[in-house]
Amino acid sequence: MPPKQLTKNQQFKRDKVRNARQIRSEASSENPDEFSESGSVLNVPSFILSREYEIKQLQQSIHSSKQSSSTRVFQALPRSLRRRTGSHNVKRIPKRLRNRALREMQKSQQQFTQGTRHLFEQRKHGLSSRKLYRARMIVNLLRLAAKSNSMKLGLPENLSPGNRKLRSNIRLLQKQIFMNSKSQSASKLNNKLGSYDNTGYNKLASKPLGRVKYMKRQKNFVWLPTHLWNAKRSRMFKRWGYHVPWSPTQKNFKLTHRLTADVASSDGTMVCDTSFMGDMIISCVDHDKLKQLIKKLTKGRASLPKYTKRHLFHGLLYWENDCIGPCNILWLDPQKVLIRLHPAMYCPVFEKFAANLDLKEYSIQDCQFSLGSITLSGGKSLYALSHILRSAKESKSFKQFQKISAVTDSNVIHEKTMFAFEAVDPRFLANPKAATQNKAVSTANLMALVDELPEDDLSTIISKLTDPSARNNSYKNQQTLKQLARRRREMLADPNHNNMLPVNDTDSEIPLLLLKDSYTNTWILMLPWFWVVPFWYQLNKVSRVYHMGLKQFQQQAFERKSLNFPDDYPFTQAGYDEDALYKSEVLRNLWERKPASKKINFSKIGQLHKENLIQGEIGSWFSCDWNLLRILQNGLKAKSLGEKDFVDSNRTSSFYSHSGVMEVQYVADLFKVYENNKDDLSIPVEKFNGDQKEVSEDAILTSKLPIVPVSCAFIQRGHPKDHARIYRIANTDLPYWKKVADGTFHSNGKLVHDTKQPVPHCYDLIGFFTSASYHLSEGKGCGIGFISAYSIESSPNQYVLVRNLGETTYRLARCEKIHV
Repeated sequence: MPPKQLTKNQQFKRDKVRNARQIRSEASSENPDEFSESGSVLNVPSFILSREYEIKQLQQSIHSSKQSSSTRVFQALPRSLRRRTGSHNVKRIPKRLRNRALREMQKSQQQFTQGTRHLFEQRKHGLSSRKLYRARMIVNLLRLAAKSNSMKLGLPENLSPGNRKLRSNIRLLQKQIFMNSKSQSASKLNNKLGSYDNTGYNKLASKPLGRVKYMKRQKNFVWLPTHLWNAKRSRMFKRWGYHVPWSPTQKNFKLTHRLTADVASSDGTMVCDTSFMGDMIISCVDHDKLKQLIKKLTKGRASLPKYTKRHLFHGLLYWENDCIGPCNILWLDPQKVLIRLHPAMYCPVFEKFAANLDLKEYSIQDCQFSLGSITLSGGKSLYALSHILRSAKESKSFKQFQKISAVTDSNVIHEKTMFAFEAVDPRFLANPKAATQNKAVSTANLMALVDELPEDDLSTIISKLTDPSARNNSYKNQQTLKQLARRRREMLADPNHNNMLPVNDTDSEIPLLLLKDSYTNTWILMLPWFWVVPFWYQLNKVSRVYHMGLKQFQQQAFERKSLNFPDDYPFTQAGYDEDALYKSEVLRNLWERKPASKKINFSKIGQLHKENLIQGEIGSWFSCDWNLLRILQNGLKAKSLGEKDFVDSNRTSSFYSHSGVMEVQYVADLFKVYENNKDDLSIPVEKFNGDQKEVSEDAILTSKLPIVPVSCAFIQRGHPKDHARIYRIANTDLPYWKKVADGTFHSNGKLVHDTKQPVPHCYDLIGFFTSASYHLSEGKGCGIGFISAYSIESSPNQYVLVRNLGETTYRLARCEKIHV
């Protein structure tokens, strides 16, 4: 058959690609300087000079060939801007390219989506979604006003249905509402954006007022200041009274590792709006009483002289010897301290303080809706901030920040480092630009951060940031985008203009505090709540800045081999509920929705343990069953049971004591005790504090099990998962697993993987993994978990066995303790 004839369009595209890939060359020139005198060695500089034309053509061909196949705008976008809807929805394409996209869509006679149809033609019938929403709300208001006598009296006198049409009534109502809101806001607000300070005094603050259009959606869950920005780019979830970003929609597991795992080699930064973190300020005129309170809450740690001199503290918070969770504490001055808590524990702690502290001596400010924060992690954190931060007046702290803003390894910066100054509205900058181009940082500048710390400037700015009236004053004359655009047009008329709007005396001055958190290796920018959005938008315009969510914080903690709250804190109420209630319910629902042929039958899994009496998976199928571990470990320690004491085949019934508690004589009895008490919701474990603990037989169910946080790295291949079981190695199986640790090889040098594994006893269970995955830095599977403190006494070797939930394969892992 003859070759198929190409259409005109096909031939045009083929010629376009050929021309793009064609590399032109010039006639060869016999340059005598290309070779050495002997003629055997090429003279590289001379050769490149003679072939300059061909090299340029090669580079141009590579560039044009790359772009030749991208015939549409949405195909030429970088990965971070690509959208599947970009081919038919022009709103998903950057504004600078929309005109070109519209021309391409019209040329190909492409059908437009509902969202872009108004750009080309008028709507033929019906109302838009926005107008329909407004119309429904107005109708509901008119109906309510017609039924309520009190609302009738509040209507204007000249408004009556008889002498006016519906549109006139609506217009008059809107005018009246506008005049009322204007007169009320004049006395309360000092800006046109509706920003105000929302602080609770000795009680929890009320929820912030959002835009009227979205107030219904925030009835139970508060939106963060950057919610509208994050909701378009992240997966959101509702917890702890907030609507929080969980993770960006784009894949970023490797990106998070590259930018935050090793900051010395990081070339970017990841940012997150952490305004959901609760801040409370406790004040007391008597310094000694306040110091005693903090000493009691942190078991003497945060009251040390190191921390009272304005050094950020990270540690555990206690209330009457019960561990509540991790906290950050900053001494603002001798009479005032800032406590920063996770939202899972903030409200219960605040209510305990308000109910138990003497409010005549102590004063508590709830700043969870008046203080916002942005957390940055990565090597370019300070450098990214230097693009948007400008001081409103002369500041020694700001000059220090400029000198070290190019530091990429925050480990060389002292733990006590902090910066505090009054900043200019970042929207004054047309384009974010680094304040200084000097990237060389001297050792003297790093040493001066602590030796020459401007205490007076820091105290002044911190007092403004933590004072409600000063925060409210920072919103004075807060500019709208229209006002800024008007000022920018006036500035552009001046031929000598620069990148930044001129600052007037009436412009806002924003007090902010930049802290270094050495435990998480992050930087925390604290500022007033309604100033978070301007800083956030400008910060995300800086190159190599990426946003993240709570999932990325969990990944960073996992790669640092540290605990992440609340997932890795089972000895606290919030951490125990997170796994035993919330995660367990989600996993159970996912498992139940699967058909029988697609889900694991946990009750009929093969031989998991040496004992045939225990069939299937032990403990809860969808969580870490700490209650089972407590009963097993306490029972084994109290009764000193072993392999020979597993079960008595001659006994046919269980025996109960006079108190009604089942008597434990064998290991199998412990599993019966668990079956009778597996619905106990009290916290069964506690953090091991180093003290030896004796357990009586009557306290098997009541005594909490001390557990130790550990990090385990697989020696063999495998991918660990959350809720994996950790077993100790029995003495009879220890020689086999030592050979596995050393490596058993075939004659050809390959590892042996198919040998028969000895399985442990069911009572060798010593712990669980709370977070587990593949560790990119280690290049192997790793897990963060907890093991019983009793197991460390009985088997001090560093090897353990790990088995994923619902699997039969055991993998050897090396275990090491984690300091909390």
